[in-house]
Amino acid sequence: MDKKSYSTTVLKKGNGIVVSVSNERVTTFAGVVRNEVFFVDGINGNIKELLVTAVNNRTRERNYFKKYVELLEGTISDDEFDKAIEDNEDDYVISEDKEPTLEDVQCVLEMAPELKDVDSVEDLASLFSFKPNSMQKCLMK
Repeated sequence: MDKKSYSTTVLKKGNGIVVSVSNERVTTFAGVVRNEVFFVDGINGNIKELLVTAVNNRTRERNYFKKYVELLEGTISDDEFDKAIEDNEDDYVISEDKEPTLEDVQCVLEMAPELKDVDSVEDLASLFSFKPNSMQKCLMK
């Protein structure tokens, strides 16, 4: 959401609270009713999936470099390093196998300026597990 121009509304009734945050483009609701949390996102149904993928990919990078430090410090051997990566690939290796939709690309590009150390389209594609050059292809359609 645009940080400069948004409005927030809090509605409270009985045991429930609903918060609405909106700008000219989108309204997002979040709330709690009888101890049940719900979110209705007006931006894009895939935003949760995109963000979970990005966080998990950053975790994979972190895990890889922790394991690499163990190798450099001599705590593990080359063979142990290779075996750990091979046996637990999902913990260490980022897959770049997703074909983004136009909505995915728009959402990612909107978030890009606020993401740390993402300096290129290739960085963005990797962070969100998009196939190489798929963002450019999607935008050219």
